[in-house]
Amino acid sequence: MTIVRSLVLFALAALAEIGGAWLIWQGIREQRSLAWVGAGEAVEIVNIGSTAISIAGWTVRDGTAVRHTFAAGTRLPGC
Repeated sequence: MTIVRSLVLFALAALAEIGGAWLIWQGIREQRSLAWVGAGEAVEIVNIGSTAISIAGWTVRDGTAVRHTFAAGTRLPGC
């Protein structure tokens, strides 16, 4: 049982590491500041559809307040 537990924990740690590396890569790819890349928090909104959609007026909030509101005319391109 200890070996199975160790393997499961190893797999979970690997997934977390991959996720963190992906966020850093995204920041570098999008030419974000070092502070942004190292902040450890990011939100990515992806449109998996084939056509662009409007996200005007959408908000991003945490448990305390609205942190961002998308401006009028903001569109999210499709894949």
